[in-house]
Amino acid sequence: MDNARTATPQQLIARILSRRADGTDKTFRQQRANLRRGIDENTETFAIPYVFPFLSGDSSTHGQKVLLRTAALVAEFVEIPQDDRTSDRPPKPFGRWCYEVSVAQARKDGQEFILNPDKPDTVAQRLAYIHTQDFEEAVRSVYRLMQYARGLTPPPSLDYFGLYRMLSRWGNGISERSRKVRSAPLRHYYAGAASYSPKDNSDSTTNTH
Repeated sequence: MDNARTATPQQLIARILSRRADGTDKTFRQQRANLRRGIDENTETFAIPYVFPFLSGDSSTHGQKVLLRTAALVAEFVEIPQDDRTSDRPPKPFGRWCYEVSVAQARKDGQEFILNPDKPDTVAQRLAYIHTQDFEEAVRSVYRLMQYARGLTPPPSLDYFGLYRMLSRWGNGISERSRKVRSAPLRHYYAGAASYSPKDNSDSTTNTH
């Protein structure tokens, strides 16, 4: 994967999105295989050569892990498209995407989806405790949700850049800001069909600790 001198994590995500959309890019197959192995600390060394050039020299260990995991998710789930932003709509929060997955699954089953916390579907069950999970556990939960969504035709579009921000700011779950980031998926999920505003897009909280 060609590396720019002033490369950033966002550029890596954009590059993977572009290359995975090009069905004729044969050279990307091996790179994709290695990027996918960045999802786990036991195999992440295969992804390091493709990911680390897009990190700043003073990146923290956590920052490195976040980009490794996010790049792996982008490379893995080619069936899930990037959400197209428009000027009149804020970025789609992860919890909103989860809600759309629930709606799409219900439609696939020939049913109308109704939010019911007393009878949570598979997505709601996975989200119920995500706020209690540390970073690696949260990544695994996101992975499983995306696995579930990839079986839909078509799966709802996901904001991968927003996902990177959310994971970057996952924090330790102790500070108020970290708790807000961690609870955002569940809050946005149960907001459901209600419109969401840029001011409440808490996946983008800037402080993790």
